[in-house]
Amino acid sequence: MRFKEFLTETPTDEASIREFLNDTLGLDNSDFIINDDKTVSLHTDLNIDPVHGQTLKRLPVKFKEIDGDVWINNCSLETLIGLPEVVESLYLINTRIKDLRFAPKVFFGDLVINNNRNLSSLTGCPAEVPGDFSCCDNHELKSLEGGPKKVGKSYKIDTCNALKSIDGIAETIGKHLSICNNRALDNLEGISKKVKSCGGKLDVSGNYFTHSIMGVVVLKGITSLEYKFGGKASKAFEIIFKCRDEGKDALECQDLLIDAGLQDFAKL
Repeated sequence: MRFKEFLTETPTDEASIREFLNDTLGLDNSDFIINDDKTVSLHTDLNIDPVHGQTLKRLPVKFKEIDGDVWINNCSLETLIGLPEVVESLYLINTRIKDLRFAPKVFFGDLVINNNRNLSSLTGCPAEVPGDFSCCDNHELKSLEGGPKKVGKSYKIDTCNALKSIDGIAETIGKHLSICNNRALDNLEGISKKVKSCGGKLDVSGNYFTHSIMGVVVLKGITSLEYKFGGKASKAFEIIFKCRDEGKDALECQDLLIDAGLQDFAKL
């Protein structure tokens, strides 16, 4: 939906706006202010769920500000148009959102995007998420391009089964990095260059790796490394874990992988 269409379809009379806020969202009059320009200032969390708008495909009002978190879950919302530029945290769970256009641009907390059956792009995502970033069970998502470049806490990509590359991954991650159970992801090529720093555990379990995992050895800042799955990748990670325990450098680790017939895994 284009913004002009949104403006023409948005209620302009206070009675209709108040009806939506009171009856659909279940808000008290003390929870909000309807401004002169008919935008809404909300003084509490925004909740769109099966109780408050299960069949709602778009927000019929424009929120100027929301003094709280935004929860949109288990509903039919198809676009984020109508949200303000700034929110505390945003949780999108089991919606029909296709991308993050019209998402808020400034966050103070988390961005959670889980189990959105139509999500195919992270376009519109803010560049920075101060809290946690979680992107899980989004099976149409093929790329991390457009996602946040800086995440203050943990960054999690889990069970996005169309994802084939880590291109677009965050460059700076304050705590843990989890890239797990993405069954089309067969490599971590370039991870040590794409992720400039990570301040916690790196977990890459559950992926069908076939090559180019060596970058995890030289990734800056990680406190521990975990991989659980099986197959040839497990043999490669066993060598990597042993090298870490024994204090061997990256070149020695690469040589051991090559000697074990795992040269494809030794690629950065």
